[in-house]
Amino acid sequence: RQMCIRDSTLPTGNLDILVGHNVTYDVFIGLTCTGKKDATLPRHTVLWDTMLAAYLLSNQELRSPSLNETAEYFGISERKDDEVSQMIKSGICPSTIDRDKLKAYLDQDILLTKDVFLKQRERFLAKRKQWQNMFINQMLFLANTFRASYNGIKIDDNFVNEQKASLNDRQG
Repeated sequence: RQMCIRDSTLPTGNLDILVGHNVTYDVFIGLTCTGKKDATLPRHTVLWDTMLAAYLLSNQELRSPSLNETAEYFGISERKDDEVSQMIKSGICPSTIDRDKLKAYLDQDILLTKDVFLKQRERFLAKRKQWQNMFINQMLFLANTFRASYNGIKIDDNFVNEQKASLNDRQG
């Protein structure tokens, strides 16, 4: 449900950009489904969450919008068929949904997410440089927060103890 791109017009350097709507959910499910305990988001990956981008680009008017609501806000006429979405919300397991119906739904999801991203990218690039930096920092923060919550935060006990001893020495 997401796509990975490298876009030289965005100030992300050589980082891959993983695009999705509520992308941290998609990444979590994707990593969990690998079955590997050490699966993780690659270090050189920026998450572009079209839901977060909609919130930022709308001056915080859109709060947790659906992909269809986001598409409407950015002037995109296409919509996802919500039948499959309603089935899942009602508790039907996706693996029991007709495969052709589920595939069509997921294909719509990817294409609509791509169209939303391209509109957001267009608006993003029209913004002032300072705003662009804040925006990219939000997306980097999102990726790093995801990594910390998924993998845990590793603490260097030796460093902490050295700093504590140094502080105690200065305090006398």
